[in-house]
Amino acid sequence: MPTVPATNEQLLREFVASGAHEPFNELYRRLYGKVLGLVLGKVRNIDNAAEIVQAAFLKLFCRAAQFRGDRGSVYTYLATIAINISRDRGRKIRLDLNNQPFDSPVFLSAIDPHDGPEQQIADREELENLSAAIDQMGSRYRRLLQITVIEGRMNEEAAAELGIPHGTVRSRRHRALKHLRKVMAA
Repeated sequence: MPTVPATNEQLLREFVASGAHEPFNELYRRLYGKVLGLVLGKVRNIDNAAEIVQAAFLKLFCRAAQFRGDRGSVYTYLATIAINISRDRGRKIRLDLNNQPFDSPVFLSAIDPHDGPEQQIADREELENLSAAIDQMGSRYRRLLQITVIEGRMNEEAAAELGIPHGTVRSRRHRALKHLRKVMAA
């Protein structure tokens, strides 16, 4: 009779109970790619995403005993840890787009060093155009994009920080992104 594979929750409980690393290693094998994909969707940089996922697994390793299965799955718990780490890192950066030239590390990190020289030049030109388009925007739109797009924070957090209603955040963000799309398409 074939054995039924343990669930992620069972593996975590086994890790906590026995201290054996194999159950945790199996969790890592099962969940790493899924969590990496989630984080990559937020931070858009594979190196940063991998670093955040590693930090999330380390927190899970250290706090495994705190997991409560009645509040969600191990994946949900781990994904929440990873998203919180990515938000915390975004808050620490506190980018000031008003003072960021196009060749700053913030913008240049979007250029893939593995691309060929032609693609890197095209990417740099696109970043120059994006920087110019952002510079043309009013400061309230620049700050809003900084908080919601670059730092990856929720609209509610942006509303609280900027002292404006949630709906205003949504409409201004929509107008700012629409303006950027229009300028970049020209």
